[in-house]
Amino acid sequence: MPRFWLAFVGLSLAATSFAEDLDYHVTDPDLKVVRLDSSPDASFLSVRTDTTGRIFVGGRKTLYVYDIDEAGGYKPRHLLCEFPDHTWVNDIEVRGDDLYIVTVSAVYQLPGARVKREGVQPERLLWGVPNGHVHQCFHACAWGPEGDLYVSMGDPLWYYGDFSRPDHWGHWTMFFKPDSVVRGSPDPAQPPTEGLPKKVGGEKKEGDLRSEPRRGQETRAERVRVGNTDWATMPYNGVGAVFRIRPDGTNLRSFSRGLRNPCGLCFDKNWNLFTNDNDHEGLPSLYAPGRLLHVTEGSYFSWPRGWLQSKTPDRADILPAVNDEMGRAVPVLQT
Repeated sequence: MPRFWLAFVGLSLAATSFAEDLDYHVTDPDLKVVRLDSSPDASFLSVRTDTTGRIFVGGRKTLYVYDIDEAGGYKPRHLLCEFPDHTWVNDIEVRGDDLYIVTVSAVYQLPGARVKREGVQPERLLWGVPNGHVHQCFHACAWGPEGDLYVSMGDPLWYYGDFSRPDHWGHWTMFFKPDSVVRGSPDPAQPPTEGLPKKVGGEKKEGDLRSEPRRGQETRAERVRVGNTDWATMPYNGVGAVFRIRPDGTNLRSFSRGLRNPCGLCFDKNWNLFTNDNDHEGLPSLYAPGRLLHVTEGSYFSWPRGWLQSKTPDRADILPAVNDEMGRAVPVLQT
């Protein structure tokens, strides 16, 4: 039976009392690779550290923590939370003492789990995508500049490829935490005109296409009761996407669409958002290589009707990729 390894790259001068050197070559002379743990049955998939050096690791159905010991190394792994098999903890984020995890089919908040070691109770914030293939559906998360959690989702219709269907877009209902916020509106703490189109360069004249604010057209998210819990709902039709949601699970919004399988999600120091989109192995002549993309609000990346400008130079609507020479790619995460 294969053993799954958790390897960690760190400063070579750091203490590694619970670690084993590995015969890997690292180009930076100040770094080395050590093995912190291995397991015959736990699939180590996602990794996140907090500011104190604790390591949180997600797997097929488990969330572990590696606490720092008195010598500055790491203690043996400690189980924080266990889910049903094949839940797949794809990504982890930290906010204060809370952890946020993204599984194949849901986003959870784990209150106090950064420091709690017993009695951790996950609270579901977002769900609704079909519980599909482990390498599709919800993937990654990252905190945005306004404090929202950004979440990427792959195209659940992974069996696409024979072109016999008239419409590839799926139609899902996304469930999230209800509140009094109207969908499509800005933060309720902001003035009513915040975020609305503004006049530039004087009064609007005849023929000016700049839009005026339209009042009374926002609609509240419909609420439904599932079991003993009330949920707000948002209809979504399309393919892979990036969503944003508040830390308490309210005010879900679609941020970017037209993605196939955006496996990683991260911001740079200037709050530019990036993702890497997994290519379509079944039709490499049309949908390979993988795409490194700069994701902006309202962007549409054309899957499955297009992929790269180099593939269809006659298509002026295909957004450019940051890098379109990545080769065949089945990425996991990015940072």
